[in-house]
Amino acid sequence: MLEFGIVAPVLIMIMMGVVEFGRLHWVRNSIEYAAEQTARWAIVNTAASDEQIKAHAKAEFDDISAGKAKVNVARDTTNGLSFLTVIVTYDFQFLADFAGIGTLSLRSETRVPLI
Repeated sequence: MLEFGIVAPVLIMIMMGVVEFGRLHWVRNSIEYAAEQTARWAIVNTAASDEQIKAHAKAEFDDISAGKAKVNVARDTTNGLSFLTVIVTYDFQFLADFAGIGTLSLRSETRVPLI
């Protein structure tokens, strides 16, 4: 009983850490996926406005994450070729903040040519 009382809190904290960092990587992967899929969509739909592109990016998220994600669209021209950059940012907050990390700002950026 004494050993369990010593070991159990450590094991529970390790398990919670694994779950939290798994969730962190899931969200990071989700924002990368949203940026990449939106950029691919924009290549096909070259006449889409920035607002339509932002709406498409938010549609790539689930209902919970979409409200926290911020999407920016930037357009530029280099050597006569137009480019579109989709930038997705997300402020990730740990459910249990043991280490005092607080909020992490996750960012994904995808740049594609518009032909």
